[in-house]
Amino acid sequence: KKQKGFSTFLFLFGAVFFCVGMGIGIFVVLPDLRDWRSMQSWIPEQANLVSVRLSESRGDGSTTYSVQAKYTYTYNNLRYKNNRVTISGGSDNLGDYHHNLYRKLKKQYDDEEPIRIWLDPANPQNSTIDKEMRWGLFAFMGLFVCIFGGVGFVIILVSIFSGRKKGNNLERAVNGETPVIRSNVLGKFIGAWFFSILWNAIAVPATYFAYQEYLKKDEPLLLLVFLFIVAGIWLLFYAIRSTLEFFRFGRLELILDPYPGSVGGNIGGTIRLNDEYNSAIKYQLILSCVHIYYTSGGRNNSRTKHEELVWQREGIAKSDADDSYASASFSRSGATKLEFCFDISKDLPASSEGSDYHEWKLELKADLPGIDL
Repeated sequence: KKQKGFSTFLFLFGAVFFCVGMGIGIFVVLPDLRDWRSMQSWIPEQANLVSVRLSESRGDGSTTYSVQAKYTYTYNNLRYKNNRVTISGGSDNLGDYHHNLYRKLKKQYDDEEPIRIWLDPANPQNSTIDKEMRWGLFAFMGLFVCIFGGVGFVIILVSIFSGRKKGNNLERAVNGETPVIRSNVLGKFIGAWFFSILWNAIAVPATYFAYQEYLKKDEPLLLLVFLFIVAGIWLLFYAIRSTLEFFRFGRLELILDPYPGSVGGNIGGTIRLNDEYNSAIKYQLILSCVHIYYTSGGRNNSRTKHEELVWQREGIAKSDADDSYASASFSRSGATKLEFCFDISKDLPASSEGSDYHEWKLELKADLPGIDL
């Protein structure tokens, strides 16, 4: 295991993604949501169209549209002129919204009919033709916020806990330092949020569009897409649970004694747990030797990872209070020290590397009040 430190490059790289996502949220998504809520109290009024046209913008192999219109109206004996048509003033090509709205306004313009607008009675200069939120567009923009902001946030977290390698534990042991093996809870925490954000960012707008299709075509099979939302809720719950676990226990630290553990000898040591000592709690340890190998095949000759359990033992760790311990990242009034030792048969394989190798894993489990370990 490599001991790692802060990475400035990753932090700045993630900060760019995070700022883009937050910028879209702050300057695009939130203003639209704020305007939509305020427009619910606006009142209807008649107006006369001065001009109306469908604007087209071409670029990157696609064409986006927006309805441009100017209209005049009178309120409290005062005459006003405005050109706001929708909540979102930009152009897009999601569905037939702009074409349908243009055809409606163009017919009223040609027939010289008045149109209905919505205005703010507290400030009559503020008005719009359509005050309804386009939830599909809102979800689409929210997708960018989730992907850019979420990915940037995850990269920032990775940058804080990873970066320049400072040498492996064996080199540290040779130099007289105490090697520390840290748990994989950080990767679990980051991975859970990354996958949850990515999944929900795709599932939410996809479900919305599928539901709109269901309303048009009345095909019940389209409602199966709601299963993606159920899975997204479960992933979000798992990410929140991983977060609570991470902030409660931090990264557990294992100090092996002897280092390294030996085949034909024993594997033992001490685990530092950033949680107050409770003599009633049983801490279960599972030590496994796993054979890991890869095979290639299939149409695309893809590689498949296989894990085969070679040997496994379970035991209960000896627990005791360790008030002298304080984690560098998470401090508490007290901590728990877990001690253990497994005897290892001499006919078992040692750790190895490559595409066909053996790996030793130590798992720690405990039923605790609140979040389990």
